[in-house]
Amino acid sequence: MFKKLLAYASLLLLSLYSQAAMAMQELDFMQGSKIRARIARKELNRIEFGKTGILEVIGDDSKYKLLADKKASTVFLMPNLPAGEVLELAVINNFGQIADLALSIEDIEGQTIRIITDKVTGIIPKDDQEAALMLRNMIADRRGKYYVVDVKRKIESLKARGAQGIKIEQDKVYQFGNLIGARLKVTNLSSKKAVELKESDFEGLFDLSFATSIDSKVLLPKKTGFVWIVSKGDSL
Repeated sequence: MFKKLLAYASLLLLSLYSQAAMAMQELDFMQGSKIRARIARKELNRIEFGKTGILEVIGDDSKYKLLADKKASTVFLMPNLPAGEVLELAVINNFGQIADLALSIEDIEGQTIRIITDKVTGIIPKDDQEAALMLRNMIADRRGKYYVVDVKRKIESLKARGAQGIKIEQDKVYQFGNLIGARLKVTNLSSKKAVELKESDFEGLFDLSFATSIDSKVLLPKKTGFVWIVSKGDSL
């Protein structure tokens, strides 16, 4: 516990010294679109999201260190990955907006990533907010508030290119209210040919599906990847 507190204290001190020197990147928020930015490998990076503050950051926390600054409603982040890698996160603000970030790690000075929401008008429908939140938690393999069941179900049809060489099984079901989530294991059975997958390939797989994510857009021979789908209804 003491070591963890010391680590957080060190991050806080670093943040106080580095804020003034941070380079600024201002990026417009669009719901459903990925935001790409650059961050420093060895220095703290600051993330700001709109005027309401950041509620939660979702990602593989083995790949970064995070420090929340409640007074400023921002977070400070330092990656645990080498230069050239891309850190992917989902950041949720107190308005319920969810920003998908793809952060390229470089040997540069600390960055401030300011996500601008001034151009966004109206309120995001609650179902869309909940679907996006469920999708992020499924990807992070977090149960949270969801009812989760392990299943084993073979999927018979898929419109993806090269589908005849693909094996698809559903291994998890998530449920919250009128939303149902599915995690699919997708295996390329070919020993020679890679298969390209797109979200649109899975759109008709379940009724009323309106949120999909794929962890590997190009599935190499004999490799397995995951696809996550959120649908509206009582069952998948």
